[in-house]
Amino acid sequence: MRVDELEKLVITLNDKIEQLESNTSKKEKTTTKKETKGLKKDGTPRKKRAPCGYMLFSNENRVQVREELIKEADGEKVPPGAVVKKLAELWNSLDDDKKEPYNTRAKEMANESEEEE
Repeated sequence: MRVDELEKLVITLNDKIEQLESNTSKKEKTTTKKETKGLKKDGTPRKKRAPCGYMLFSNENRVQVREELIKEADGEKVPPGAVVKKLAELWNSLDDDKKEPYNTRAKEMANESEEEE
């Protein structure tokens, strides 16, 4: 009788081991988002898009806008969304003549990246 119980226990333990091994093999096969970020479905790397005029403008003015918002908030932390919102307001308030240098530089960067490929 004890032998039968032991045999059943061994069988259940073997089943559990097989399940664990199959789960770990599945985990090894799956890739995380970080690993697939920037890759196409076939695994080749995607080409990086050139920034638009707004992005060039925001990159140049982000630090200044953040400092202004911190001064207005008496040195308290400013959420990143507030900085982006202020940058968008500034960009939309610019005339087309003032936006043109950023947009032309963005087009030049796009053309350069196409030539490299």
